[in-house]
Amino acid sequence: MEEPFLSAKKKRVLVIASRDSEQANEWRFEIPARSYEVWTLLCWHNRNEHLDDFVIPQKYYSQAFAAAKKLVAKDGKIPVNITRDEGNQFFLSVAGSNSTAVDELLGNYDPLQ
Repeated sequence: MEEPFLSAKKKRVLVIASRDSEQANEWRFEIPARSYEVWTLLCWHNRNEHLDDFVIPQKYYSQAFAAAKKLVAKDGKIPVNITRDEGNQFFLSVAGSNSTAVDELLGNYDPLQ
């Protein structure tokens, strides 16, 4: 589903899910090259059947996403990854950009307001 949901404050929200990769510490998403105020990335852990949810406001991805958008077709998709390091810290990377720590967004729904 690529149509955005709308928050109570009329923010366009993308909700998308991924299963962890064989390495079990990486989740890969393909984000439509469209404008959203918030991404909700759902990360499913196959081994322990656990779901981590990240509600990510634009300030975390806007620059890297805008640069990547210029390189894809109008209806293209942009690769986004969430990775977890050995210290259990989570990072967001958009189209291979530098990773940004997103631990404070785990289970945090404030960006939807």
